[in-house]
This record gives sequence, C-alpha cells and structure tokens, in this order.
Amino acid sequence: MIFDTILAFGLFGFPDIDPHNPISIYLAWLIFSGFLSFLFYGYDKIKAVMGGFRISENLLHFLAQFF
Repeated sequence: MIFDTILAFGLFGFPDIDPHNPISIYLAWLIFSGFLSFLFYGYDKIKAVMGGFRISENLLHFLAQFF
C-alpha cells in the first residue's frame, strides 16, 4: 500500500483532492489509511520497547488487511 502512495506522488505530484473525482478520493484514502496504520504500528512498537500497554494484534491485523 505504501508503494501505491509513493508511486502516486511520483507520477502525479501532490494530488489535488477533488470530491467529484474518484481517483482523488482513492488517493486521499490511501494516504490517510497508510498514515493511520503507520501511527498504530509505531505506537505499538514504542510500547513494546518500553514495556507498556500494547495494541491488540487483532486490531493491527485488521488495519493491515482493510486499510
């Protein structure tokens, strides 16, 4: 998924989000979902290193599968 986002930026520049263009909506969704997943995985990694409350593995799998 991150490759799709990088590819989109590389080919088209920063996407202009037009609510009437399905490709723009898809690119915005890819960027948002990739960033959200990145934050969750990063938070979980920090907590794993520090020994705190971690995010459930099922939630991480859900994010990876559907985002």
